[in-house]
Amino acid sequence: MKLNRKLVLVVSLVLSLALTIGSTIAYLSDSDMDVNVMTLGNVDIEQHEFERIETEDGFTTDDVDDEESYMLQDFTQGKPLLPAVGDVTTPEDTTVVLSQLGHNSTGEMTVLPAANVQDKFVVVENTGKTDAYVRTLVAFEAGEIPYDEWNALIGYTYNSSAWTATPVAEYIQIDGQNFYVVEFLYNGTDAHHEDGIVPPGDYTINSLAQVFMVSEGTNEDVEALDGNGNDLYDIYVVSQAVQAAGFENAQIALDEAFGDVSKASHPWMDGQEGDQAPDMEVVTVNSADELQAALENAEDGDVILLGDSITGNVTVTMKKDVGVTIDGLNKDFAGVITLDGKSGTIMSSDITIQNVNFKADAISADACIRLGDGTTATRYVCNATVKNCTFDVPGAVGVKSYTGGDKNLTISGCTATDKAHSLCQLKGVDGVLIENCTVNSKNGINLNNSDNVVIKNCDVDVQGYAVRFGESSGGAGYAETYRIEDCTLKSANDDGDATIILRGTADNSTLTIVDTNIVGTPDITNTASGATVIK
Repeated sequence: MKLNRKLVLVVSLVLSLALTIGSTIAYLSDSDMDVNVMTLGNVDIEQHEFERIETEDGFTTDDVDDEESYMLQDFTQGKPLLPAVGDVTTPEDTTVVLSQLGHNSTGEMTVLPAANVQDKFVVVENTGKTDAYVRTLVAFEAGEIPYDEWNALIGYTYNSSAWTATPVAEYIQIDGQNFYVVEFLYNGTDAHHEDGIVPPGDYTINSLAQVFMVSEGTNEDVEALDGNGNDLYDIYVVSQAVQAAGFENAQIALDEAFGDVSKASHPWMDGQEGDQAPDMEVVTVNSADELQAALENAEDGDVILLGDSITGNVTVTMKKDVGVTIDGLNKDFAGVITLDGKSGTIMSSDITIQNVNFKADAISADACIRLGDGTTATRYVCNATVKNCTFDVPGAVGVKSYTGGDKNLTISGCTATDKAHSLCQLKGVDGVLIENCTVNSKNGINLNNSDNVVIKNCDVDVQGYAVRFGESSGGAGYAETYRIEDCTLKSANDDGDATIILRGTADNSTLTIVDTNIVGTPDITNTASGATVIK
C-alpha cells in the first residue's frame, strides 16, 4: 500500500481593489510532495495536477491529435483569487486535449474565457498492477459562510462526462476551520474506462478543472471566506483508490474501503491530514473454505468479499480489538454463519454481515446466522450487525441467539421471505435495533427476555405473530424496555396468534408504540404476569 502526503492548494485571497497578497505554500514534509493519495487492495496511484502554460502573449496552444489545444504544465501555487471578469457560463471553443499527457489519456476539457479563473486540472494515475476505482475529494475553505451563500460565491468546473460531483452541504472541520467538501467519483465514459475502472498505467480523465470567485465578490466576502485569517484561500485535495475486483461499482467499493463522505466521515477527521488509509485488507473469496481461512486470518478493519455464490458453513470467532466485514455483494450463500463469542463478552470485537442472500433448499441448522451454536462455550457475542441481507431458506430463522448474554445486535434493511420461519429469534440480547426490514415469513420478530429493544420503520406481514416479547413460563421480574415506531405490523392471526404478544417473562416491562399501524384480531395479547406497561 502506498501512502503519500498532503497537497494543499493555496490561492491568494485578494481584496477587490487591493494589490495581490503574497502567497505561501503549505506542504507537509515528504519526498513526493505533489500528491496526496490513499490506496487499498494492492493498488498504487499518483495524483497529478496541471495548469495551462501562460506567457506574456497569453495561453500557449498547439496541435494535439489534429485539434488545437491549450498546452499544460505542472500546477504552480500562489495564484491570486480575484473576482472573475467576464463570462463564467459559456466555455471557450479551444479546449484542453488530454491525450497530450500520455498514459492512455483521452478526452477534452473546456475552459472558461473569464479573467481571474484559476486552472487546477486534477488527474489520477494508476501506477499499480490492479484495476482500480478512484475518487477525488476536494475541501474548499468556507470560513463562516453558509453553504448556499458559499456555493453562490465560489465556482468550480469539472469534467462531468466522466465524473459525478456530490457536495457535502454542511461544514466539516479541518484544523478547527470550516470547509465544504465535494466528492468527485470517477465513472469513466462509454469509450474510455467504462464503469470507472482504471487499468494499470492509465490516467483518469481530469476531475476538477478550474476555480473562481464570482464577479459580485466583495471585500466582506473575502474576509468571511478566510476562516483562519492567513490571507490565503485553502483547498485540500485527496485522491483515494481501491481494487475494482469483486465490487459491484465504484461507489460501493470506495465507501466500503474508506467510508462514505459526510460531516461524520471524511479523510480529515480528528485532526488527520487525509494521508492515511485505513489499516485494512480487502479479500475476495469464492468458496466456504476460502471464506473460513480469511476469517481466521482477519485483522481489524478487514473486508471479505464474496466473489461467487458459496455453499457451506463458516464460523466467525470474535477476537479482541478486531472488527471484520463480510460483504456478499448480493451473492447467494447456501449455508450457516455461526458467530462464536468464546463466552467472553469481548466488547472490542465486532462483525458486520451485509449484502448476503441466504438462499437454499435446506441448511444444516435452524438459522442462517447464529449468535453462538447453543452451547455455553460460544455464547456472549458482542456488536453484530446484519445489514441488507435476504433470508430465503424454507423453515429457517434469519438470525437466532440461543443462550442469552449477547450484546448489541443490529438488523437493518433485511428481508425475510415467505419461505422463512421468521426474521429473528432472540434470547436474552441486551441492545437490539431492528430497522428498515421487510418481513413476510411465517412469523415475524421474537424477543425472549431481551432488553433495550427498538423496532422501527419495519413492514411486517406474516401468518402468525408479528412481534413477540417474553417467554411463556414464569414471571421472572425482568424490567425490560421495548419500543416500536413507524412500523406496519400485520398478522393473519393463524393459530390464534395476536399481532403483538407479550408473554410471562415480559412482566414489569414497558412497551412503547409510536406511529405504528397494527392489523389483526386480536391485535395485542398480554399474558405477562407483572405490571407490564403498554403505552
